Amino acid sequence: MDNILLAGSDVSEIINLKFFLDHQFKIKDLGLVHYFLGLEIISHDTGFLIHQHKYASDLLAEFSCSNYTPVASPLEPSVKLILSQFLQDPCAAHMKAGIHVLHYLLNAPDQGIFLPATSNFSICAYADSDWAACPLSRRSFTGYYIVLGGCPISWKSKKQPTIALSSAEA
Repeated sequence: MDNILLAGSDVSEIINLKFFLDHQFKIKDLGLVHYFLGLEIISHDTGFLIHQHKYASDLLAEFSCSNYTPVASPLEPSVKLILSQFLQDPCAAHMKAGIHVLHYLLNAPDQGIFLPATSNFSICAYADSDWAACPLSRRSFTGYYIVLGGCPISWKSKKQPTIALSSAEA
């Protein structure tokens, strides 16, 4: 099954596009979006709230977290984990960090990203690198964060494949 979500401010254009798609592929219009690809979407007058409340609640129930004490941050600032390197072989520190995230989710399992209904399509991107930050390989990390109209649309952090010889090279 293929899914598509159409969104826009011009209702007549959306109707025309749906008519065209139906003529080409025989689509089924499910109406206003409420749940799409695991994301719950709530429409407000000022925009859309996208969250994963059901997923977070199911996760908290699966790990019997009802007796946990909520915490204010997703991870202690002093904890330094290099998670993606150890997905195949996690250790106790990784489990402890995962349980801490569950404690954090108890505060507000329905928190999400708000996408305002605005015509502001300014794009802003931030990038940073941390020279030789990996304590195991001395490789650098590079990350970026992109916002469109004040809304986060993409972010990534990645360890560089080669060892940088200077901070400028990182």
